[in-house]
Amino acid sequence: MDGISQASDGSQKAMHKAPSSSFSTASTEHEVSMDNPSDEADREIEKFQAKKRDWRKNEFQQLLNHKTDKPRLHCFDLATSGSTASGVPSTSPSAETPIPREKLWETGLDEILNKGPSKVACDLSQRSLEKLKRNSYGNFVRKALGLPCDQIKTFLWTYEVLDAKLYFDLIKSPQHLNQLHDLKQSLAKLKSDPLIYATIEYTWQEASRAVLQCPAYEGLSGTGEGGLAFRLEATLDKFITRPLQEVLERADSAERVLQDLQVLGIRLHNSLRPLEADWSTPLNNRNDFLEQLRWNDIPALASLITRKDMALFRDYVPIAFTKDGAQARSILSSRWNQLMVEVKECMAAGIGLESKIDGLAQALHTTCNYYSLTAVVQGIQASGLQTECSRKYGKLIDPTGGYQAYRSGMGGSHALHFLLPALSAFARKDLTYAEVVTRDLSLYIETHRCPEDSPVRFSFLAIFTACFRC
Repeated sequence: MDGISQASDGSQKAMHKAPSSSFSTASTEHEVSMDNPSDEADREIEKFQAKKRDWRKNEFQQLLNHKTDKPRLHCFDLATSGSTASGVPSTSPSAETPIPREKLWETGLDEILNKGPSKVACDLSQRSLEKLKRNSYGNFVRKALGLPCDQIKTFLWTYEVLDAKLYFDLIKSPQHLNQLHDLKQSLAKLKSDPLIYATIEYTWQEASRAVLQCPAYEGLSGTGEGGLAFRLEATLDKFITRPLQEVLERADSAERVLQDLQVLGIRLHNSLRPLEADWSTPLNNRNDFLEQLRWNDIPALASLITRKDMALFRDYVPIAFTKDGAQARSILSSRWNQLMVEVKECMAAGIGLESKIDGLAQALHTTCNYYSLTAVVQGIQASGLQTECSRKYGKLIDPTGGYQAYRSGMGGSHALHFLLPALSAFARKDLTYAEVVTRDLSLYIETHRCPEDSPVRFSFLAIFTACFRC
């Protein structure tokens, strides 16, 4: 390509390239063909969902008069001073000093050329995640409710500024267009957050269209459908706003919805950690453990958890302590980790269920289900809080001396064991604790077996043989 010779023509196009405004957002309403029945049905569904959110706003307004719920509304910027026509207060101005426009993003074409696309992709991904984390969770809740939120608009606008900056650099130096393509590819390999990826992808498409005069990218500019502002808004809606709206639209009391939102806020915060960020799916707004805590008494919940654990152990523990048991070990670890994380979220959210969770730990200890007991205790400790049971049973998950405190009490009774000590020993080809786990599981199932259940038989010889074939 003769990029330099076309730079002048591209520069003329560049005169029209700039962020729309400091508070520009994409229009969420675009033309829909009235002749398309499916589009009309989608519009009706959206109207119905909007009505449900309006009803929820009115419920929140009613809760402002209750002392117990007002602090929760403050957490979501829904109880600040001032009011709007809808009755729900508007957000207060940010107390932070506005960042000068030129310092919003330092990345430019020179940095890409000096550091290379791969290094810049890592830097951009990290900075974008940090900017996303700096947004108040309450801002996302307000946006989900359909309330004005200038902070989110400004946040998205910073990506438009980055787009404009890189675009102008490339129009001046079109011979480096491939560097931006490599940057886009590097972001894709990193599985970076979709906001920064959408920005770089859009910049590359627009710059390619201007420099190469490629008609394939016509119609991508502006804030309409296909424009960057529209893409950013749609991306944020898909991954964060829409999951929050689904919670707000639930057929449940306002108090319970506020609890759900508090737990979801903890989950969102944790999911934005660099090593845990996963943009393959939207924010998960389900919380089965919280629902079980609400609707079951503690002994019944402990029994329910134990029955599920017993079935899991019966299917996977015999396989886990063999050479080919990697998948079984992964399944058992995932179940433990999931319960631990859900307990941590409910405790950290401070929604008044701490005593029930502590009671659940005691009930699991009574049923000799040390597998889920240790998950609950670990979740309590990970939340930064302490309860009676976490102090009493915390020593069981102390890794000091290879979990010696737990291993010293293993054996001699039926139990569903905490598996990490046995699995750690198994990794060293020490099958002593694998024997204890499987023997005690067999006793446990025989003790708690329903008449229609078939007995489980374990072959310790098969376990030894499979292990030492590694």
